[in-house]
Amino acid sequence: MASLKCSHCGEGIHYHGEPIGVELRAISQELWDMFSSTDKPIICYLLDGNDDYCLIWKCPECGCLHVFEGYSAKVWHSYFFTDADIDITSARKYLVFSDYLFYDVSEADMTASEFFGKADYDSDNFFYALINENGIITYSDDACTKELKRFAVIR
Repeated sequence: MASLKCSHCGEGIHYHGEPIGVELRAISQELWDMFSSTDKPIICYLLDGNDDYCLIWKCPECGCLHVFEGYSAKVWHSYFFTDADIDITSARKYLVFSDYLFYDVSEADMTASEFFGKADYDSDNFFYALINENGIITYSDDACTKELKRFAVIR
């Protein structure tokens, strides 16, 4: 069992390896563009920990987001919900999906083209995000025009 103390509220975040809504997975725009039309299972592309793929843990108490460096146990930055403006000039674009969806996709052996082409995921389990060291802005659409939430970095 993996655990982390929330950077905002101090509560423990625990992940047991089963989908419980704590873990989110983020794939960079570049990676999903490269593989969105392939017939390989999506699970094949999530095995190399690098900047194109990262894990995000969401605190079940306060909603704070903790972004890990690839597959490492090191938190890159922590973010908390805000209404303030966020400078996302150098942000990378990611497709983000929940551990629930990941387990459904991997058990179904869904191809990358099937996964990326499916449009009926709800915004709690599947969304787009611009992420950098200043914050995260989430969107419901690929063009990043329909904003969902903003998260500022916790310093």
